[in-house]
Amino acid sequence: MPGLLVSIRVRTGARTDVVRVPAAALVDGNALFVVGADDVARKRPVTIGASDPDFVEIITSGLDAGEQVVRFRAEPAERRRPRPPRGGLRCPC
Repeated sequence: MPGLLVSIRVRTGARTDVVRVPAAALVDGNALFVVGADDVARKRPVTIGASDPDFVEIITSGLDAGEQVVRFRAEPAERRRPRPPRGGLRCPC
């Protein structure tokens, strides 16, 4: 029908044995924060491949299967819990 807009995604192929991460973990378009053996997250550049709104494929370098990454995601303001001020809560009495 004239005047209607349609949005589609076409799957052009499927790859197996790839490392993929949540798209929300990607920082600056080509880096991830990877958790090391010392439990410290460090920024690491990666080479990305195919992606969709939910996941990004890490194609040639930067991450091995099984490594942990930090995922960032924004929460709607109404779901956030207020944080107490530094130094803890004080009684106004």
